[in-house]
Amino acid sequence: DWTSSVAGSTVLSACLCEAGYTASKNGVVCTPCAASTYKNATGATTCPACPSYTVSPAGSTSLSECSCLAGYRPSEADGVACVACAAGTYKTAQGTGACVACQSKASSPVGSDAFSDCECVPGYRASGSGGTKC
Repeated sequence: DWTSSVAGSTVLSACLCEAGYTASKNGVVCTPCAASTYKNATGATTCPACPSYTVSPAGSTSLSECSCLAGYRPSEADGVACVACAAGTYKTAQGTGACVACQSKASSPVGSDAFSDCECVPGYRASGSGGTKC
């Protein structure tokens, strides 16, 4: 399935894969575009890859379905490409969210995806409930 054709078509090759699906040629079984790819047109064309540091579900039909991985945020330049969270910040979830600053007197590596990546800078040690303060 996942095909369409013009009304009245009588040849198998007139069957075209719908957006989000691909095949080796028109008229054959269509399969969903793989995860981290998308296709916004009908036909047997290939599914282009999402930009670096993004992911999309299988069968995606639009570039907008490619979302930033945890530890990455949308680029301010174009809103599509993703850039790593800066040192001293982190982002735990996939999507368009912003990177969150580590607690005071703590830092994290570039591209951090968890609060636990935030470690106290030299001269300070973790304190408070769960080591949330330096």
